[in-house]
Amino acid sequence: MEFQILGKLDVVRDGCSVELGPFRQRAVLALLLTDPNSVFSTDRIIDALWGDDAGSRHQNALWVYISGLRKVLEPERRSRKDASVLVTRAPGYLIETGPDDVDAQRFERLVGEGRALMQSDPGAASVVFGEALALWRGRAFEEFA
Repeated sequence: MEFQILGKLDVVRDGCSVELGPFRQRAVLALLLTDPNSVFSTDRIIDALWGDDAGSRHQNALWVYISGLRKVLEPERRSRKDASVLVTRAPGYLIETGPDDVDAQRFERLVGEGRALMQSDPGAASVVFGEALALWRGRAFEEFA
């Protein structure tokens, strides 16, 4: 699965874009992808989604969004089976990703590789920098700006 945040939020599975659902559900995923593999507390997520209107009444809505995201991110996962992508970890949730699953992380890795090649092989560095730049499809998290 590939998470694309360098432009409009998109998730690609088996070469196909995944329908992520309503705006706030996509916003939960976007927030979690700002720091993949890190836990975001439910309070932090609720505050980010509802701001000054944040309160305990939004907890149920968050659960609905988490459930919806799990259904689209892991459609083959059986009910009540532990999730492997959108994971519950006290005191909240995280998105588990590999080193190249998020385009922004891949971009950073490619830029590092390009910099390492600049002195020894400028042509190869240029190719790697081109690959990195090709990952950008607009402003990062474009729909949430």
